[in-house]
Amino acid sequence: MKSALKRFTIGIAAALIGCAGSPTERPETSFVVSTGTFFGFCGGYCYTELVLDGNTVRFTETSRDSARLPPRTRSLELEAADAERIRALVDPAVLSSLAGVHGCPDCADGGGEWVQVRSPDDSTRVTFEHGRVLNPIAELQAELRALRNRFPATRDAP
Repeated sequence: MKSALKRFTIGIAAALIGCAGSPTERPETSFVVSTGTFFGFCGGYCYTELVLDGNTVRFTETSRDSARLPPRTRSLELEAADAERIRALVDPAVLSSLAGVHGCPDCADGGGEWVQVRSPDDSTRVTFEHGRVLNPIAELQAELRALRNRFPATRDAP
């Protein structure tokens, strides 16, 4: 009886250790933050998308003329603290209250911007005029714009 109990205890301990995963695995984030810009009357790369997933930032530029200007994607790794600082600015309740379109994005060739947060269960997107500050998410907008500015603009050449 004692040896059966001992084997059972060792088996449970081994199973729990196996479930813990290795300390070098990347922790899963509960959501992905993305932002982008778009311009209707534009020649060159008129659409951008920046995606923050974990500590990885991926920046993609797209043109209407993909034969001449194919999509261009660049990426960088953020320090964990920098990525976490940006994620900490995301308040799902605030974003949900702002979901939809604000103002007249890209009217009169002014361009538009958006911020989106996707989780396994939900997705919320806020679209607004390019450069406009929405007070409830002003800090998040500023951080995402600063992050986007880390990628030099490419408007007319691949």
